[in-house]
Amino acid sequence: MKRYLVPILLTVAYVTVTILAQPADAQEQPIPVYDTAWQLPTAAPMHEVDEYFAHLSEAGFTGAWISVLDLMENNYNVDGNQISGWEGSNFWISDAHKDRLQNIAQLARHHGIKIGVVPAWGLSALHANTYKGCDNAGLHQGPLNYETARGYGWNVGDALKDYTDVIGLWIAGGDNFCARGDAYIWQMMIEGVEDGANTADIPVGFHTPALPNRQLDFADEYWVDLMLPQTGHCASPEKAAAELAAVKAATGKPVWAGELRYLAIEPEWNCELHGPGRPVTPDDVAADAWAAVGAGVDGLSYGVNGRWQWGDPIHGSIGGDQLARVGDWSEAAVIEAAGGRFEQPEPVAPNDLTAEELEEQVSAAPNTLPTSPAEAEAAGALPRPDNPADELADRTLTEEPIPAASTTVKPEAVAEPEAVAADTVTPIREKQNNLLLGIGIVVILIFITISVRQMITDWRRTSRKIEHPNHQFHKELSEW
Repeated sequence: MKRYLVPILLTVAYVTVTILAQPADAQEQPIPVYDTAWQLPTAAPMHEVDEYFAHLSEAGFTGAWISVLDLMENNYNVDGNQISGWEGSNFWISDAHKDRLQNIAQLARHHGIKIGVVPAWGLSALHANTYKGCDNAGLHQGPLNYETARGYGWNVGDALKDYTDVIGLWIAGGDNFCARGDAYIWQMMIEGVEDGANTADIPVGFHTPALPNRQLDFADEYWVDLMLPQTGHCASPEKAAAELAAVKAATGKPVWAGELRYLAIEPEWNCELHGPGRPVTPDDVAADAWAAVGAGVDGLSYGVNGRWQWGDPIHGSIGGDQLARVGDWSEAAVIEAAGGRFEQPEPVAPNDLTAEELEEQVSAAPNTLPTSPAEAEAAGALPRPDNPADELADRTLTEEPIPAASTTVKPEAVAEPEAVAADTVTPIREKQNNLLLGIGIVVILIFITISVRQMITDWRRTSRKIEHPNHQFHKELSEW
């Protein structure tokens, strides 16, 4: 019996390890889920940041994606302070805005969540002509260019060097529909960020525009650790899954769903599925998440129209509705698709400020964005530098009304990709499970075969002993 014990134990051990090691639905290995709050650093009062981060932690999100600079081209934050300035080869962030970024990072640490940080969206800092008719002539003439990229990146990294424990990833790229852009500018900015933060251990993701022929932009660059392809706000779950699967098949790097349909968005551009009066619903959001997981993504993003822009009245938002959909059931649906609730670390006290000091800053923060230079100055904004780029930085900070959202230029909806049919997308996790199961079956069959063969051999030996009663005499004679 002892001779059968080893193969039996090995079989049991292998089956146990196989079951425990499976990233199957039964094991529910969660993948990261980040909410989208691009405008939070520039537009959110600190008490709203506190409330929002507390919710993310409680709901089970990994964290939130945020942008250092304002995507709407405002150059004054909600506190009334100038965000950044550009003086020749010097593209800098104001000390007041750095303090604000640090307070946000402290709150993230306090609530036990991560932040994904976008140093600059598009290619130039002030939106890179992304939605301005794609004037390629000015694509590299904005604040973020060959002369400024590394220094600006260092400014961002230096501002957050004491909070690298809460930074889940750096995010480059953005909605740049104009042209592919220049990899070297992004590379210099990221190298500067890592130098300023004194670490190169934080992964870098590249967020692409919602164009199938652009979703592999810079995937082969050494400084890109993972891809964040945007499938956009007009894509069906099948179309999104097909595009994500195509990116997954084309690169060996991790692929996250960088931007699926935002809840409640009503696209004002050419969009077949949605538009004014036809918003994205919670069912749509849940379907997108499950489709993305089925395509084998390594991370998910979630978004709400009023929240990513932090209350601007565009694309169906009524304005001031940044926290209106907090707790919507689509949040739980996306987290469920990712594999269940996350084990968040226990909240810790901020390092640099006492709870009382942080609360004082939270309660003292103003609740509205300045709409003109005069208002910003009255609110305590830093004096602007006298430089030739003033006009660029002040493009929307004039007494003239800001153009309505309907003037926004967006690319036309793209056709369904033909290269990868949605119904042929096989979930990566299912493939892994099948592979492990197949290996397990083979190993078990081998052990069974060995055991049965050993049993037959023993039986034959026993039979021979019975057929020859004098076998004991021969054995003793042989031993003698």
